[in-house]
Amino acid sequence: MQDRSRAEAAASTMMFIPLSMGQLLDYGARAFGYQEIVSYDADHRAERMSFAHFRDRCLRQAAYMRQALKVEKGERVATLAWTNRRHLELYFSVPGLGAVLHTINPRYSDEQIVYILNHAENRIALVDPSQRARVERLAAQCPRLEQIITLDADWDAQSSATAPLTEWVEVPETSGSSMCYTSGTTGEPKGVVYSHRSTMLYTLAGLATGKLALGTQASALMCVPMFHVNGWSKPFQAMLSGSKIVLPGPNMDGESLLRVIDAEGVTCGFGVPTIWLGLVEQMRAQGRGPGSLRNIGFGGGAVPRSLLQALIDEFGIQPETGYGMTETTAGLALGSDGPDFDAGSPDDRLDLYAAQRPIFGMDLKVEDDAGQEVPRDGQSTGELTLKGHLVIGSYFRNPDANAVAFTPQGRFRTGDVVSIDTHGRVRVQDRLKDIIKSGGEWINSAVLERECNAHPGVIESAAIGLPHAKWSERPLLVVRKQPEAALSEADLRAFVKPRVQSWWCPDAIVFVDDLPKTATGKIDKKTLRAQLKGWEYDPSGVLLRPGD
Repeated sequence: MQDRSRAEAAASTMMFIPLSMGQLLDYGARAFGYQEIVSYDADHRAERMSFAHFRDRCLRQAAYMRQALKVEKGERVATLAWTNRRHLELYFSVPGLGAVLHTINPRYSDEQIVYILNHAENRIALVDPSQRARVERLAAQCPRLEQIITLDADWDAQSSATAPLTEWVEVPETSGSSMCYTSGTTGEPKGVVYSHRSTMLYTLAGLATGKLALGTQASALMCVPMFHVNGWSKPFQAMLSGSKIVLPGPNMDGESLLRVIDAEGVTCGFGVPTIWLGLVEQMRAQGRGPGSLRNIGFGGGAVPRSLLQALIDEFGIQPETGYGMTETTAGLALGSDGPDFDAGSPDDRLDLYAAQRPIFGMDLKVEDDAGQEVPRDGQSTGELTLKGHLVIGSYFRNPDANAVAFTPQGRFRTGDVVSIDTHGRVRVQDRLKDIIKSGGEWINSAVLERECNAHPGVIESAAIGLPHAKWSERPLLVVRKQPEAALSEADLRAFVKPRVQSWWCPDAIVFVDDLPKTATGKIDKKTLRAQLKGWEYDPSGVLLRPGD
């Protein structure tokens, strides 16, 4: 009896209601039912819908999918769609049925899409009209794919005519809600299944940083592709905070974005650096400022210092950088200190903007080759390993990938080389696979790129290791410069050399019109290396190209 009374005293008396995406939508519609979702199409036409109307549409759509498409609990429903209202509805209607929303990047190659559809065993694909012919062409290679449905006006009419669900289908909060495959830059793409719980916790943890500039007075421009990691959960965070949601559709060039910013009074935006580089270039070309835009949230790659400086000093925009990956529900570290700390020199200030703090739900360790944690002194580096509420526990049906992705202690290996300082700020130094090994010493390609990108004439760069007869590898800098910049190889080398260890300075620099990108907008070093196959240095450091 005594043991029983102790157990009863220790037990919670609070209700337990599973976290779910349906709850999030219900709250947004009831608390901010008046707020708008604005969705632009390829012809720059805007469609407007209140949160309350949006919820009704999602309930009807879920009922239609259950009745007409026979979608079942646990089924993985594929999408190939852009950043628009129809795609956002599926963010709620599919998991609202207890099924799993499987977003596929339309920028993947045909081979990758076939692999992903087959690996996920998708029976249904809901596709943007621009993707219909492509998926039909690939369907013969996907034996489990039974239905290809176009997200168009007919889809709207059929689902709207269906009586709505009276309530969302209840499933355990640990059930899958959505699914995304990695970009596959090292082998086949790998599947990550997010739960209702992990997605809700990430949504709350991101808002808790206070760095997203969201709230009832915000108009949030979602330039994050909705086919990638739930759009970094930015639509969820905007709905939970009562922000106006602006979906730009497929047109994300600088001119189109400025038009949307002015029309919708956009106050904050989220996207990869390439998007905002285009915006800055367009503002300069038009000789204008950012209008109502005051905050930009970055992710998906390192932000060039020249871009940070332009946003802050030239256009008065507050940047917030993020660092994350598919395997961490999006950003594992968000928000920079910026002016909150006495940064000292202008370079030190930019360094603070480029660093991030871990969000709740992330246990970070930096480990050396022996698996020992390195000091948190801002200087010591090692591989970042993770554990937490928001971290992948295994890849979807991929035991080979699981075998190398985790430490013996069950921590996820990110493959990133980082440092953490005494204030808990994370600085990504490089990818393990991108480290350049020269004469038995490491050269951090990301640091070399960062210092190169600090030159005002540089837009972006990539540092890769080329074979060298004496040193094993030596760095090559491949640079995309500003169109009007009169920048020579000698000029850029003179700029970079004092900013890095002398032996890090590249033996050669080449200028290109563009750099290859992955399907998620990052510089694709795998493709770049393939393009430079056969390039090498001779023993004296002269760059040799095939045919020389």
